[in-house]
Amino acid sequence: MLHLSRSRSIIDSFSLSRMRNSEVLGIMNPSVRILHVGGHFFYLPLISRELRKRGFISDIASSWDASKQDYDFFIGSRFRIRDVKLLNLGRKYDIIHNHSPYFSSFGLSLLRKFGKRIIKHYHGSDLRVWKLYESEFCLVSTPDLLDYAPNGLWIPNPVDLEAFKPKKGLPNEVPTLLHYEYYTGHKYYDKNPQVKEIYDHAFKTLQQRGIKFALKTILGIPHDEMPTVINQSDIIICKVEEALGWYGNMAVEAMACGKPVVAYIRPDLYEKYKPPVYVTTPENLADKLQILIEDANLRKEFSMLGRRYVQEIHDVKKVADKLTQIYL
Repeated sequence: MLHLSRSRSIIDSFSLSRMRNSEVLGIMNPSVRILHVGGHFFYLPLISRELRKRGFISDIASSWDASKQDYDFFIGSRFRIRDVKLLNLGRKYDIIHNHSPYFSSFGLSLLRKFGKRIIKHYHGSDLRVWKLYESEFCLVSTPDLLDYAPNGLWIPNPVDLEAFKPKKGLPNEVPTLLHYEYYTGHKYYDKNPQVKEIYDHAFKTLQQRGIKFALKTILGIPHDEMPTVINQSDIIICKVEEALGWYGNMAVEAMACGKPVVAYIRPDLYEKYKPPVYVTTPENLADKLQILIEDANLRKEFSMLGRRYVQEIHDVKKVADKLTQIYL
């Protein structure tokens, strides 16, 4: 049997009482102004709305097309223009929560001289791909990034548990595998085609074995359509790369919907945090998929554990509580 062990507190330096005090202080201090800076991170509006509920002034400055996103300001993608806009805008805020630490570094350094608090938040390739090192305090979105930021703190990516939840309905007659082709159109993976081959080889192997399954691959799906897409599937295939070592955002949403997730988790991280995903490797992906396809009871077990896990670790309300401690 699988067991959902209680994960170690994400911020173990704060007591529960201090967390509660921070929530109260956030409500009592609406003058605390926070500006989130970054690119296309779909969970920024989710976080910002939750912080506003706690009394903060929380806005988002995007370097992507603001007309297509739920952001407050568009600062552009051109280096000098973005720095100037960020400098003028950032002076109105107390805390700059920078979700793209290597963007607009000049503008942010000037804001620091104006006495603004800068929080760097790394989300993956900004550290992992180039194997960069961050010596200062920062936030990271997955625990494997702590290898590159030893003074960092893991803040799990949030999920909206009301938007992503199990949907009742009859199961598919043939189990449907859902796979997000995250490597398509990415410069790094264009130079590393072996990553795509991991998944292609597994699907081909299952077909050669005569395993009955349906495969749905997605790319560029609007985020508000993802709950439906996930709930129409039976097994979610997350990232199976030994260079990554942790599950991605789609896995969080899938677990919230009560779907079993297949992913590679680095052994030391699995031992420490025990995420309820069906752990695989590039070599045995086909074998693990076959087991889940043929064992409906095992799928159901992972489904229940996954939902409970994200309720404890990834609920946007709990993530906002932890950010509140840091801001105050």
